[in-house]
Amino acid sequence: MAASGKALDMTFGMVMGLVLFFPFSGVFDKKPVPYQQVEYVIEKNALGYEIQATFEKTACVFEQLEVLGTTLSYTRPLYWYDVQGPQGNRAVGKQAFSLQVVTNGPVSSLKIVTQHMCSGELVETVFLETDLKGN
Repeated sequence: MAASGKALDMTFGMVMGLVLFFPFSGVFDKKPVPYQQVEYVIEKNALGYEIQATFEKTACVFEQLEVLGTTLSYTRPLYWYDVQGPQGNRAVGKQAFSLQVVTNGPVSSLKIVTQHMCSGELVETVFLETDLKGN
């Protein structure tokens, strides 16, 4: 009978461990955040759109930025350039940029996706995503 009680205790312990572990597993598995507190303004112009943004950069190292435009459910990469010139990796802290996005036609939404190296891990994050129907 004692062996049966031990097996029941072990089974109960394993079940409780799983019940308690899974709700909190995401807490311990957080992806690094390359920036935070993103604010932006988008203005339409003759070339497409100018995006002015401010953000707080963390210690992650910038790798790549891509601007995607969507028209009628078709998403494509768009040509862009930094109005102030290439900046590369920026210092940790408050930062700002102004990007000119060349659309070559109408787009209904824009998305900026970045890649950063954070503690040896390549992290891809959506910097901003916006609907342009009002612009």
